[in-house]
Amino acid sequence: MDPGDSTRWKLYAEAFRAWVPIIVSLCAITLTVFQASTMRRHTRLSVQPRLGWSVQVEPDGALTYSLVNDGLGPAIITKFDFAVDGEVVGPDGPASCQEIDRRLGREGDGWDTSCFDMEEDYVLRAGDRLVVYNSRPAAGQAGAPANLGPDLYLRVRANVRYCSFYEDCWTL
Repeated sequence: MDPGDSTRWKLYAEAFRAWVPIIVSLCAITLTVFQASTMRRHTRLSVQPRLGWSVQVEPDGALTYSLVNDGLGPAIITKFDFAVDGEVVGPDGPASCQEIDRRLGREGDGWDTSCFDMEEDYVLRAGDRLVVYNSRPAAGQAGAPANLGPDLYLRVRANVRYCSFYEDCWTL
């Protein structure tokens, strides 16, 4: 046996002993970073809101537009405005509702209209519904309007910008 073989083996063993903890540490750090990024992504997705529109037309002439949060987390509504026939009628509020009523032929004392008025950011919880426009015949008024088809309720649109608590934002 060559005495250099024993020395060479000892050098390899010493190098192995010095480098193995470094390699194991690098693997542990890499795994920790991957796990943290995966957990962060999962957390962001687990509280993501999903807003959708709900339009209800009832036989008595009532017309209701609602926002529905079908997501898992709350939606922070930061911007909201109405449009009729593609033309913006202004920000939300009573003046916009009166203009929508006028353009849909629902003006006057024969109609009770309520509208969403957003003065600051509004939080819509998961599973909740927010009525943004509701127009129905006033109490004691007989008869429904002749036009209750899609050509009436598809004329009204609303633009909504909403965000999650992680400040991911979408437009609807």
